Amino acid sequence: MKLSLNYRVLSRLYDVCDLLFFSRPGRSPRQALLGFLPDEPVHILDICAGTASNDILIAEQKSNATVVGIDNSKEMLSIARRKIAQKKLHGVNMLEMDAMKLEFAGQSFDVVIISLILHEMGKPLASKMLSEARRVVKPEGMILVVEWEQPQGLFQKCMFSIIKRLEFDNFEHFLKKDLKQYFKNHGFSIENVKHCDYTQILQLKVQ
Repeated sequence: MKLSLNYRVLSRLYDVCDLLFFSRPGRSPRQALLGFLPDEPVHILDICAGTASNDILIAEQKSNATVVGIDNSKEMLSIARRKIAQKKLHGVNMLEMDAMKLEFAGQSFDVVIISLILHEMGKPLASKMLSEARRVVKPEGMILVVEWEQPQGLFQKCMFSIIKRLEFDNFEHFLKKDLKQYFKNHGFSIENVKHCDYTQILQLKVQ
């Protein structure tokens, strides 16, 4: 019940948070994701896509990309679909789906994005999600993880305290994890890291 309530509230705050934390030119993780994506035709899965901020930007900037965003929150999906309809975007589709039981055949996607969700999960759920991501990505494909990162500047630390108040109980613990070891334990190596405002993007390779 607590999780459901949080997502009903967060669905209304999600895009506001984007404006507060991810709007600085050249430092937004949404924009930085584009740099990892090729210009040729590519099939992308965005797991726990929220209000489709990543997917909309990809659809606008990468004309050869087709994007499937999945989420199990009806509230998030409602906002996402409304935003997509308002922009009259094609090539992006939002589906209600459990990230632990993806309804796709193996090796269906060139890229899998997991954005700002792993920090909310204990090891069993994270293992299931990452296992499903590994199953549906093509052998030559990539998995991109966007996760929070403790900022160093005083102003950003003050701003980041807002995020900490909104997040789940294990948030502080996740921030202190050795992510190289964390992903190694789940069968991945980190191939590349891009640091952005309050976040980092990790490009994973299946070991």
